[in-house]
Amino acid sequence: MYGSAAPAPSATGGTITTSGLYTIHTFLTSGTFTVTGTLSTEYLVVGGGGGGGNSGGGAGGFLTNLGGVKLTTTGTNTVTVGGGGTGGLAPANGTNGGDSSFNGIIGIGGGYGCKSSDSGGAGGC
Repeated sequence: MYGSAAPAPSATGGTITTSGLYTIHTFLTSGTFTVTGTLSTEYLVVGGGGGGGNSGGGAGGFLTNLGGVKLTTTGTNTVTVGGGGTGGLAPANGTNGGDSSFNGIIGIGGGYGCKSSDSGGAGGC
């Protein structure tokens, strides 16, 4: 009697598209990335942009890898998508953007834009 072959690795979550040999999972809202088997993944995690005041808000920070991170076990990975900050009505500051995260990797939200008499908020890039 022959044993059955292990099922091919797979993943679900986000909006799924393909490009060549790549399968791309895009998350525009928070959700879960569920893996069955062992996959090598590449990622891009971007924090939400900061809201403007009298000046523009800061861009959200981003992290990426080129070599792939191994997801060695079957499981569910939480994906958090940070929202953009709200703009401040003169003479108020904006608000910071929210942090985004995947599998312990965090893209810091962008700093707020300031009113004319203040410095902008720290964060993001």
